[in-house]
Amino acid sequence: MSKTMLVGALLGATFVTALGAVANYQLKPSTPEPIQIISSKPIVEHYEVTEQQCKTVTKTRQKAVKDEQQIAGTAIGAVVGGVLGSQIGGGDGKKLATIAGAVAGGYGGKKTQQQMQQQDVEQIQENVCQPIARQKEKVTGYEVRFMHEGKLLTTQQAKAPTGTLYWNGNELTTTPAS
Repeated sequence: MSKTMLVGALLGATFVTALGAVANYQLKPSTPEPIQIISSKPIVEHYEVTEQQCKTVTKTRQKAVKDEQQIAGTAIGAVVGGVLGSQIGGGDGKKLATIAGAVAGGYGGKKTQQQMQQQDVEQIQENVCQPIARQKEKVTGYEVRFMHEGKLLTTQQAKAPTGTLYWNGNELTTTPAS
């Protein structure tokens, strides 16, 4: 074997060994490092809802009137006025006093019944509702800031981050990317 061929074979073997070592180094997966969370801030959505606020109130109202024309008061007043008027005077004066007493008594009876009806009230309990606008809020996710390979990154996720987490390039996971 010639010396040149031997040198070439040794150089070729050395080159192939070095190339295999480099290829093996790049193919060998490195163990991913867990990320370092810098901050986790809830993402809050504010919205308004309309609710009914109800309460029971006591109200005073006039009772229903059964005799709107005050006929009973008028009749009773006229009878009493007529009886009292008949006690005054004599002859034609007595008749005139009886009629005047009946008219005055009828008017007084009507007004008395009307006043009594206006003062006849009742207390009732009533449920009163009104719409009330309320501000509400809900957490829709979390903005997470973290360090990965010396870079500050930010992502959003549905739940608050807990435990050891890894970055797979798209999202935070609990298992290292393979």
